[in-house]
Amino acid sequence: MPLPPDVLATSEPEQQVQVGDVWWIPADLVDYPDEKQKARFCLVVALELAVGSQQLVRAHYVAGSTRKSSRPRIVTEPGEANLVERTYFKFWFSSSIPIPKLIARGKLRGRVGLERKAEIGPAIRASKLMALKRLVGC
Repeated sequence: MPLPPDVLATSEPEQQVQVGDVWWIPADLVDYPDEKQKARFCLVVALELAVGSQQLVRAHYVAGSTRKSSRPRIVTEPGEANLVERTYFKFWFSSSIPIPKLIARGKLRGRVGLERKAEIGPAIRASKLMALKRLVGC
């Protein structure tokens, strides 16, 4: 899927990734503790800056699943962020990926709306993801 025009408006690759993006990440890049390693839709929940710089270097994400999960989670309905099925983004495990690798190998599927984006912070705070909490200042 091509990137939306508002994302292409910048020449900086790291600006193509935003909190609230839903990216399809291939199986060999998805870090998810599951015996069935497979490609997944992932929700970007935080962006990491290089030390002493304003340059974005990593995207932190939670993986999505079509299987119902416990809380905290963000649930997208079909059509939201251009997803076909209801998807559960679970805040029990997070991972990260270098932004250049995400852009080169992943596919931007869509973005959650602003009102849904506002759910990310509370979901992080309600989770047990200490590294992610430190990153976003919770």
